[in-house]
Amino acid sequence: MAREIKFRAKVKQPDGIRLPLPPYFKEGEWVQGDLHSRCKIPHIHPCGNDKFPIDVNTIGQFIGMLDKNGKEIYEGDIVYIRMGDGSECHCLIGYDEILLGFGIMDEYAYRSTLRGYPRNFDNGFMHRLYRDSKIFEVRGNLYDNPELLTKDPEE
Repeated sequence: MAREIKFRAKVKQPDGIRLPLPPYFKEGEWVQGDLHSRCKIPHIHPCGNDKFPIDVNTIGQFIGMLDKNGKEIYEGDIVYIRMGDGSECHCLIGYDEILLGFGIMDEYAYRSTLRGYPRNFDNGFMHRLYRDSKIFEVRGNLYDNPELLTKDPEE
């Protein structure tokens, strides 16, 4: 079975240029499809000839997994996890440049990166969790809902 490779990003008009968008899409909405990022105006093709200019800072790749509700999980998504011991946390999905694979970072590790610590995504932990049970639930993403990771649970 072939792995599905697709991307998502937020629609964004390039500076100083107004490109025609289909009436059902507005700037700031998410679009998914084939990524063309190494061109004058980075864009995504969802299908057919439609071309959507994008904000390159919001690009995320589909990681090939679905959450417990059947929703696709993308790089940059924030997933909610409830552990067997009753504890729970929000985690960020990302790509680990050292391990060359997708991984997960819990909210405590993410807050450490905001204080200058290295950004590491644990690939093995994510796959062990996912394999053992369908406990991931996409709750948001880093661009629309950063408070899910930055809010201190003690507050």
